[in-house]
Formats: sequence, C-alpha cells, structure tokens
Amino acid sequence: MRTANRAFYDLFEVQPAETEGRSIFDLGNEQWNIPEFRRLLDEVLPRSQAVTNFQVTHHFERIGRRVMQLNARRLLGLGGPNLSPAILVSVEDVTERSQLEHAYRERVAELAAADRAKDEFLAMLAHELRNPLGPLRNALQLMKHPKASAPTIADMWDVLDRQVGNLTRLVDDLLDVARVTRGQIEMRKTVVDLIPIVRQAITSTKLVVTGRALALSGVPDGPLYVEADARRLEQVFGNLLNNASKFNREGGHIWVTVEAEPGGDQKPAGFAVVRIRDDGLGIDPAMLPRVFDLFAQADQSLARPRGGLGIGLTIVRRVIEQHGGRVEARSAGLGHGSEFIVWIPLARVPESEVAPGTHAPSEPPELQGMARRVLVVDDSQDGADTLARLLRTDGHEVRTAADGPSALAAVAAFRPEVVLLDIGLPGMDGYEIAAKVRKAPAMRSALLVALTGYGQDRDRERARQAGFDQHLTKPVDHATLLRMLRSAKSRG
Repeated sequence: MRTANRAFYDLFEVQPAETEGRSIFDLGNEQWNIPEFRRLLDEVLPRSQAVTNFQVTHHFERIGRRVMQLNARRLLGLGGPNLSPAILVSVEDVTERSQLEHAYRERVAELAAADRAKDEFLAMLAHELRNPLGPLRNALQLMKHPKASAPTIADMWDVLDRQVGNLTRLVDDLLDVARVTRGQIEMRKTVVDLIPIVRQAITSTKLVVTGRALALSGVPDGPLYVEADARRLEQVFGNLLNNASKFNREGGHIWVTVEAEPGGDQKPAGFAVVRIRDDGLGIDPAMLPRVFDLFAQADQSLARPRGGLGIGLTIVRRVIEQHGGRVEARSAGLGHGSEFIVWIPLARVPESEVAPGTHAPSEPPELQGMARRVLVVDDSQDGADTLARLLRTDGHEVRTAADGPSALAAVAAFRPEVVLLDIGLPGMDGYEIAAKVRKAPAMRSALLVALTGYGQDRDRERARQAGFDQHLTKPVDHATLLRMLRSAKSRG
C-alpha cells in the first residue's frame, strides 16, 4: 500500500506508519483479510478497468462490524515495466445506511403483513356478521309463513334468541379488543366469590352446549374468594366455554373444575385455578404458542365451519393478566382435545367483607303490581316501537318520542317514572336531553337510563355527569331491564 487520505486513517483508526509499504491484506492487524476483497483484487480486477458497488460486511478488530462500499480501479501508466499496476481503492462506510435500508425493508414487510391481516380480518368480520343474519332472516320469514305450525314458530323464537346473542357477543368482543390492545379496559374489582361467577358462565353457555348435545360438568360449592371484576371474569369463562363447545364434536364432553392451589413465598394466598377441558378437535402443536395472539386463526379456509374472529382468546389473556393471573392452553395435538387453565390470585377476606351481588343472579322479578310510566326516546322507529310493545306486554304504560323537543314535551305531559333515552339523536343529543330533564322539579327522582350503542368507559362517565342513573348498551337484556324498572319503585 502506498498511501491513503485522512478519512481512510480516521475511519479505520490507523496511522500512516501502519499502512505505507505494507500489503493491504495485512493492514492494521489483518483488518483487510476479507475473502471477498481478496477475490476482487486477485481475480476480478485484473480483467476489468473498474469494479463499482462492491459491498462487504466484515468484523474489524478495531472498529467492529461494519458494512463497506468498495470501488477499485486499475490506474494504467503509473507503474514501470517491472512494477505491478497501481490500484486505486475507494472505501465508503455505509453501515448506518445499510441499517436504515434493512429497517425500512422490515417495516415495509410488516406493513404488508398488517395490510394482509386487515384484509383477512375484514373478510372474516363480514363472514361472521352474515352468519347470524342468515338464520335471523330465515326464521322471520318462516314465522310469517301462513303454513308455519305453532311448534315451528316456537323453535324459531329460540333461533332468534340464539342468533341475537351471537351478534351481541361479536360486537362486544370487537369493542373490548380495541380497548384491551390500547390498555384502556377498566376493571371494577371487588372481593367476590369465584364459584357463582363460573356457574353463571356455565348457565349462559348451556343453550349452545345443549344444541350440540355436549355433556357439561359442574363445579364444586364455594366459597373461593378473589379480587376481581365479576363481569369480566364471567366474560372470560364464557369465551372459553363457547370455544370448547364450538371446537368439539357432536356428543362430546366439557369438563369444568375449580380448585384452590396453595401459595408459596411470593404468593402466600395462592391461586384459584379454573380448568376447562374438552375432548374435541384439539390444537395443532404449531398453533399452540399463538392461540392467544390477536386474529390468530387455525383455519384460514373459505369454509371456516366454526367461524370466529380470533379475538376472544386475546381478550381472555389480557383480562386475566390485569387480574394478576395467567392463562395457559394445552393440547396433545389435533383430535386429542384441549385444556385451558386460568390462575387467579386468591383473596383471604371474610365473607362479611365480600361485595354484595357476587352470587348467581336471581330469576327475573315478577311483574305484578310493578307497572311503571315509561318514556322511550329513540330515533329508530323500529327500536322504539318494539321496546315499547315489549314493555306494554309486561304491564307498563309506555310512550315514545323520536327527538329532543318531542321528548321534553312528553316529559312535561306524561311525567314518566322511567326514561329510556338514546344518546345519538338528531339535533339535541341524549346528554343534553338528560340534563334538561333533571332540571324539571317533577323529574328529579325519575330513573334516567341511557340506552345506547356507545359503551366505552368514557361514555358511561359522560352519561353519569349528564344526570343518568344507569347506562345500558344495545341490545339490552330483557331481565336486566326488568330489574332496573323494579329499582324505580322507591323513586316514586
């Protein structure tokens, strides 16, 4: 090597005395012992005037791993007949640029994968929404058919109830997964007995289980106390039980066990352990590590006989983790069933300190002597009319309104004991109406219920600030609404 410029010495952290008169392959403690570069000089360059855009990655002893862009050119006429031809080597450190290009390519690949996942999700969502709409429409057409028998119509009521439940769970899961992925899901934890929560989840699942002729075991008597959001835990166990049913076979079995696991030094109180096991389709070993991932789907075929959006188990994991617990999936493989195990920290609290209402809900209250004056405010005519008819059938006196001015006029003339008020109304929204209703002296003790499609925590808080007593998301459960109407009794 004859000489180099200052940038060369700075880049490789060497001095001129270390380079001049030495072989470039021995430069700086063999820093240039690069097989690709030796091949360039020994084989390629003698047959070419110039070689450009030659990139190598190498670990140099002094400066570490670098990516270098090399240009080499023979300089003809600078050497005598007894000298080797002179070679000009240009070296550019492109490590940072290479890293940025690599990161860019990875990001492009991630965005492409996310775009494919989005398209697949939208396709699945359309598929899952249409699934319940088909039987709903068929059932309604059959119920209107002049030749439909009474038993057939009775069966269709069950179909309607079941498919509306499917749609409700689908929408709830979509809203929940958006909240949990942003860490915005709110937990209202109290000390509760876990046994009634599991029993209620089993009761809610029995319609699906009975439809598939599955045998479902019970759970032992309690109590088993945990600090938890009872509604969220029921959602968790409901999701796991629905999955166990959906991915089982006709005549299959589901076993549910609940037990206490002793604690150790780190968790002296121990854990409540809930196991939900089935003898159904099982889980492919390749899929097992990803079952809790968002939008994870074992079956990507067009048939997708068991459906689902791949979000239920993600919600299960996030909710349990927010309770300080964990969840695990196990399976011996396809055709060998599966087991989901949930661990929740136990709470050592006397029963006297357990929050009320943690036992299984009672049956819907009797309606005799409970007639109320109810105002239903909704700009959806079908929504208002069907709810009004249902409440009249229950024995209540009901009027309807479709917007703010007509609602306020009805309040003044009718003086309802209960107002079921939609939020998204034209002109004056439900929050404004509630605030005006609360200012009327005769309505200060009335029960104001927000009956709406807006169900996030900030919507509930805004409803409370506007003067609402309760917040229900559509479609409202009939038994829940009846219990709420009963609570208006003390309000006069």
